[in-house]
Amino acid sequence: MSGVIHVLPADRNTAYDQFNISPATLCGNLLLVSGLIGIRPDGSIADTLQEQIKLIFQQAESVLKEAGGSFADIASFETYHAGDVAVLDQMAAFIEVRDRYVQRPGPAWTSIGVNGLAIPGTLIEVKIIAYLERPAAP
Repeated sequence: MSGVIHVLPADRNTAYDQFNISPATLCGNLLLVSGLIGIRPDGSIADTLQEQIKLIFQQAESVLKEAGGSFADIASFETYHAGDVAVLDQMAAFIEVRDRYVQRPGPAWTSIGVNGLAIPGTLIEVKIIAYLERPAAP
């Protein structure tokens, strides 16, 4: 028995099944969320940075809820920024949406500018680590 629990929300997009990855894995009290991108339920990529970020937070909410957590449990964000929009401008857009979901003080955050992301058209990808209180095993 590995001790890794795969978190598979029913509303996950088909890319997870296509690439055989879990939206998140729960390892003890740590929830490791795969990189989230601004993908719509129909599989298309959102047109704007703002829409991509909103979709990312909707996906994050679904994964956290499925694992028994909430935005208050997030310990760390890693954001990867690509495209023609300057990283600082992308960070400002991320903060604007993040602050609707995450209360102060916010979690740790690392922001990285990259030349490109795996899925064409994506401008931002967000990785999350959360700490979930779980009852001790008997």
